[in-house]
Amino acid sequence: MPGLSTALQTAGYRVIGIDCRGHGDSGKPHDAAQYGLEMVRDVVRLLDHLGIDRAHVVGYSMGGAIALQLLVRYPERLRTVSLIGSGWEGENPQQIRSEMLALSEAFSKRDATALIRGVSAGGQTALSDQQVAAANAALFARNDGDALAAAAKGLIPLFDVPTQALRSTKIPVIAITGERDLRNLPSAKRMSGVVPSLELVELPGATHATSVKPSTEHVVAFLAKHGGG
Repeated sequence: MPGLSTALQTAGYRVIGIDCRGHGDSGKPHDAAQYGLEMVRDVVRLLDHLGIDRAHVVGYSMGGAIALQLLVRYPERLRTVSLIGSGWEGENPQQIRSEMLALSEAFSKRDATALIRGVSAGGQTALSDQQVAAANAALFARNDGDALAAAAKGLIPLFDVPTQALRSTKIPVIAITGERDLRNLPSAKRMSGVVPSLELVELPGATHATSVKPSTEHVVAFLAKHGGG
């Protein structure tokens, strides 16, 4: 996360970035069962490998869904959870399930138009068809479309988070979302009154795509408030 990693290092934190399976230089299985909760376990495996008992976890977008599962499944490994551009889909996440299946089908056809327009939605100027086409070409030039299709389908279990599990958490949580992030702001607000002591931050003017940089000061202050490193 550009800017945020540097700010955390400047504040004295050791920053560890995970290259999620299906992305970057990590393995790219084409089986949907190899994603979802396996990506949550990957974080625990990495902590074990590095000999880290407990960590502050910061997750943006898909990473936020992974972080929320860590919160309810592995709270003993966490100090805090910071969600950026992410939230809770509720007890019956049928909408996100439909969205992920549609994305999976589109990715298999090398079409990320819905994703590209979705993350940029709410901006002052909508992307042109040419800009979307260029972004789509760039995405599949550096990624395995079949792996992305499997990942999108495999992410569905990540959104199954029981209300009671959230109510019982004792881990400090902050949810930071752009006021123009039309998809995720309602999900972040949905956690209010459910997650004890949730801190909710709405970033003025920010969309999903532009929410990371202005989140930096809020994440750094949140970690300092809850014990630092």
